[in-house]
Amino acid sequence: YEVHDVLNSYPLFIFGESYAGHYIPTLASEILYNSEFLRKKLKGIAIGNGLFDTATQEQTFSPIARAYGFVFGPKSQKLTNIQLDLTRNRISKHYKDYLDRFDDGIGFVRDQVANINPYNLRVQNNPSKSYINQFLNSKEAKAMFNIPENYTYSYRNNDVWLSFGEDFVDSQARHFELAIEKIDVLLYVGRNDIVCTYQGIWEFLLELPAEWFNNSEHVCRQPKHQLKLNDRIVGSIRRSHNVLVLLFNEAGHLAPADDPVATKWMVDHFVKGVGSENIQK
Repeated sequence: YEVHDVLNSYPLFIFGESYAGHYIPTLASEILYNSEFLRKKLKGIAIGNGLFDTATQEQTFSPIARAYGFVFGPKSQKLTNIQLDLTRNRISKHYKDYLDRFDDGIGFVRDQVANINPYNLRVQNNPSKSYINQFLNSKEAKAMFNIPENYTYSYRNNDVWLSFGEDFVDSQARHFELAIEKIDVLLYVGRNDIVCTYQGIWEFLLELPAEWFNNSEHVCRQPKHQLKLNDRIVGSIRRSHNVLVLLFNEAGHLAPADDPVATKWMVDHFVKGVGSENIQK
């Protein structure tokens, strides 16, 4: 806002996905508590297939994989053992071991059904990351992002990944209280993701105190409404005042890539206000 004066007439919405389930609630809380200028600008946050609370979400990994038929019999027990290891490592603060077993679980599911992609069950094979490396290591990209030419990007730096361990398992629930009280909150989820699952996010919401939603008006107790766009059923919506939960039927971990039409509709209507007639329709 200071650099681009033209933006001063616009409200602020913060969108993100996946690990944004950690940093967006934290950022929103910081703004609402400590920045008088941005507090007046911030109108809403939106998070897609977010990682909010591993203690809750890790419990749905094995049941969802079994429900989809990816594992059964002895293999089902192996995945359950991985899930139990996650819980033990989190409680004992063995963060490296936690992340290693997290990777083991994703790899185990992927290897069961023709190299399925756990982040989107409709994708038969994991997409190649070579195009990412090629783009980020190009002269044009380095100049755009002000990256020194002698730096080289490589997908998935293990040292960086492991350094996230303690933050990875930290619950973000405490940062939602003020957001729910002061601004619009949208959580959207692609059904075909079995890492940050719809069920896991639902369990996370169920554990948020009812008084944050005026008790009986908790978003999880609200009726589910079908979302239909251009004669296509794209998902469902639950709404409680300024809190909206949207499930996309044909998306995985990254809804904008998997269902761009429905995602564009969601963004357009969210910034107009969760309580508006548009979002209710």
